Parts: sequence; C-alpha cells; structure tokens
Amino acid sequence: MPIIGWQMMLKALQRKITALYNRLYYERLLGKDPYQYQELIHRFKISKIPINRIMQHNILGLANTFINDLRFLADPLITKKFYPEVAGLVLQSLSRLEYANFKLKNTYTFVKYLIKMLEKSKNSTYPGASWGLPFTWYTYITIPAYVPASTTTSFVGYGLLDAFLFIAHLILLDYI
Repeated sequence: MPIIGWQMMLKALQRKITALYNRLYYERLLGKDPYQYQELIHRFKISKIPINRIMQHNILGLANTFINDLRFLADPLITKKFYPEVAGLVLQSLSRLEYANFKLKNTYTFVKYLIKMLEKSKNSTYPGASWGLPFTWYTYITIPAYVPASTTTSFVGYGLLDAFLFIAHLILLDYI
C-alpha cells in the first residue's frame, strides 16, 4: 500500500475511533455492559502505530468493521449505571492510543472523568482499592451489587496503570 493511502486510512480510522470515544464520553459510559464491549475496546489496545504489512491489514480490518460495532452502543436491557470494568477497559485503550501518538480530542478530559468516576465508585467497606459490578449477580450464590470482584478490580487496575504511564497523574499513585 502506498504511503499516501496508508496515511489516509489512518486518518479515517482516527476519525472513527474519535467518534466512538466522543459518544462514550457524551453518554458518560452509563449503561455500557463490560462483556458486550470487552472485545470492541480490546481491539484498540495498540502499543504503537504499526508500519508492517500484516499490521496494515489488521488496521484496515478494524476500519472496515468499525461501523458495524457502532450499532452495539445502545442496549435497552442494560441499566444506565456506571460500570467500573468498562471504565478500566476504556482507560487502558485511551492510554495506549495516546502513547502510540494516535491523537484523540478531549483525551485528557475523558481520562480525568474516568478517574473521578472510579474514585466515586470505589468500594469503601473493604481495605484497599476495589470495585464491583453495579448490579446483583445471580450465580450459585447471590453476590450483592458493588461487592468487590477480582475481575472488575483487575480491569480497573490495568486501566489505572496504563493511565499512569500516559499522564502520570498523582491521584493514581494511591491505587498503585
């Protein structure tokens, strides 16, 4: 692929990713189910902008499937609550995209918002920083809402670590 086509494709992909994050920011991540968005968000964990042919094809595939992913952004069955797990995934994605010089508008504002919301949603009845799901989980036993879960806390932890590498915000030092 000629370098001009590659640059144009990256710009188009950047516009689409920006549109997704702007929409997530506008909706304040409310009602975003962690498992529904995990695959979508993981697609954008880019360590650096690729330049080899294999990665070019991967990025082209992302650009082509991105429009289809946008239709999944609204699910009437998901309650409009803040899901810390999704915030951790988005925080990780934003941080890695920024680290890769994949400039998005309002990234710093969105990261600050996510950190503030994670601070509010942190479980204060247990020692340390931990997060749980905002709904009662029915399995073999009933787990009440907001009880710390290792999966949720680990996603948030990885997101905070990546954000620390990206912005080195002093608030993050309390969690690390």
